[in-house]
Amino acid sequence: RFALTDFQINNLNNPPATTDYQTMLSIEQPVFAMKSILGVSMAKIEYGAKNDEYLRKKEEIALGVTKAYFQVRTAREFLRVAEIGLKDAEEHVRIAGVRYKNGVGLHADLLRSQTALTAAEQKQVRAKKDLAVSQRWLGLLLGKSEDVSIKDEEIKVSVLGIDHYEGLASSRRDVKSMEKHYQNARNN
Repeated sequence: RFALTDFQINNLNNPPATTDYQTMLSIEQPVFAMKSILGVSMAKIEYGAKNDEYLRKKEEIALGVTKAYFQVRTAREFLRVAEIGLKDAEEHVRIAGVRYKNGVGLHADLLRSQTALTAAEQKQVRAKKDLAVSQRWLGLLLGKSEDVSIKDEEIKVSVLGIDHYEGLASSRRDVKSMEKHYQNARNN
């Protein structure tokens, strides 16, 4: 307890020496710590689950790149077909104009062919835009800042039996990761 004499100016400026220090060196080592053993095993399982999630993300990125690649191929073919359609529409306008000029065709036929030409031009513009967007998307997935064009080459895709795909579905990385998280939760 403190007394009033402890707060006198003389005692505050010149306090008495304190000699109640105790020095001790102790080592504590557990012989068996179940909590730390469980923690290490749970950390290993969690590491495996996170590794599976990482590998699944890599698979998803590869799938996205593949989809973007085929989207570029599809857009390129749509553009090719749109250009052929535009040439055909131009030829129809020319024929309808000649027929109308010679009195063999109707003015409505000429107007209808011009409307079809405008629609073909719109399809070509849309196909060009779709090709540019798909090339840009492929470039972004590949980590490039510019559009990416592809080479036209034949890709052979072999189709296997349903058993093969069912086996692959059961070994998906995200499913394995969820199983490891479940196992970790049960251990906790």
